[in-house]
Amino acid sequence: MNVKSSWTPGPSRHSGAVLRGSQRRLGRLFVPIVATTLGASCIGYHDVPDPPEPQLPRVKIHLDQKFQTMAGFGASSAWTAPTMSADMADFFFSEEKGIGLSLLRVQIKPWGETTELGTVDLAVERGVAVWGAPWSPPAEWKDTNSTVEGGYLLPQHYQDWADRLANFADAMDARGTPMFAISAQNEPDYVNHWDTCQWEEHDFADFIFDNLVPALQERDLSTKILAPESQNWGRLAEFADPILDREEAADHIYALAAHAYDHSPIDYTRGREAGFQIWQTEVSDPEDAPGDRSINSGLRVANEMFNDISVAQVSAWHYWWLLPPGEADESTESNGALFNGAYEPTYRAYAMGHFSKFVRPGFERIGTSDPSRTLVKTLAFKSDKQERLVIVALNEGDTPLTVDVALPDGSQAKEAQFWLSDAEHQLERVTSIDVQDEPTADAAAEDPITTPYFTVELRKRSIATFVLDEAGNDSATGGNQGSSGDGDGDASSGDGDGDTMSGDGDESAGGGGQGGADGGLAGATMSDP
Repeated sequence: MNVKSSWTPGPSRHSGAVLRGSQRRLGRLFVPIVATTLGASCIGYHDVPDPPEPQLPRVKIHLDQKFQTMAGFGASSAWTAPTMSADMADFFFSEEKGIGLSLLRVQIKPWGETTELGTVDLAVERGVAVWGAPWSPPAEWKDTNSTVEGGYLLPQHYQDWADRLANFADAMDARGTPMFAISAQNEPDYVNHWDTCQWEEHDFADFIFDNLVPALQERDLSTKILAPESQNWGRLAEFADPILDREEAADHIYALAAHAYDHSPIDYTRGREAGFQIWQTEVSDPEDAPGDRSINSGLRVANEMFNDISVAQVSAWHYWWLLPPGEADESTESNGALFNGAYEPTYRAYAMGHFSKFVRPGFERIGTSDPSRTLVKTLAFKSDKQERLVIVALNEGDTPLTVDVALPDGSQAKEAQFWLSDAEHQLERVTSIDVQDEPTADAAAEDPITTPYFTVELRKRSIATFVLDEAGNDSATGGNQGSSGDGDGDASSGDGDGDTMSGDGDESAGGGGQGGADGGLAGATMSDP
């Protein structure tokens, strides 16, 4: 993506694609052989067979391997983004002008409101699905008489707190910015010096079904419930199992959610096989040194996304903050935000955009080759309604890697749009690659290609997205399909057949003004080349 704004532009773009033509063959080698027969010497020649042609790493796309339907990608405005400029909103939430986030996570304050209405309004205008999460009930309703440092909600205030959460959803609906969902609690297993609240696992499930569900029903709200938002994948089952033990879980729980701190992703098969979506709702770059503006931070975020989507099979993936804490000219550098301290997009944002701009709500993940065989991580997604295939590739190595990408049998795609982020590019469309409709000649190879394919050089330490129009039109439009999609299982304001709508880190209260309508990205426009 080319960012035209007041800051200094990056280096001029270079094509990262190398199309494979006919490779030079070595031909026959003739090697002199010295033979001695009966004491007489003679010189002859012996034909040496051609050496095998080097085989490129191969990625195969498997339509018959179907996984989760995607609900969207998002981040949070909690504490740091009460509002923002229209240009910032376009960068975050516009599919055409920016990275196309389709989900916004807001904070529900102890008094039952959010201070992020400016950002909410801008997001809703751009078709984003908004959902809220509470960090703590009021101090007087807790056994510690404090909103910070954990503490438990007193049982006599369970219904008071459930009513306050439901009233919040009702008030947001009345102002024309309905909450798609609310979380029952942010990180019920975590304590720190900011607003937090602890729950025992079974008490948490009882609160959801005995208090929160009736409160929402009493107000005739369609707001869905997410839970448990554990601090890491390792605690998800501890809190989710008691929820699923309740017979009414399928009727009232929309998605089972976890954060991705301090633990590798897990496949929570009990929830997934019972038909629940799995959402990852908060994580940030774990690098200790704050303010990493390099591709390294983007690669770490992309790697986390690959792992959560492939291993945990998440349908939705969220970063922590949109903006860092503080005012526009005095903001704090934080790897927990998608913008840096100067209010410029980071590679973390571009890494997300490699997914969120193109993999719209309703897309289905399909199978790709095992990365251990190809030296590159790949994920593939398709939309039958849009007849579109999206492939995201990650080369974390220090050398370029040339890869054959074999498309599904019967693909009518003519070309693959190539979008690149590396040390010199920030989510930029660098070229289009022709699809070869003839299978490769090396039919005797261990893993021959027998379907249409294209060949690309993945630059070192890079993220790449390939967008293909499976209907055979001349060019896919690279994400310009309208806000929030309209495929099956649409996650926001589309018209799909399904209803798949759509911390820690630096959670200290940051305050923060984002320059209102005039601050940050002044005059910036973002568009496809």
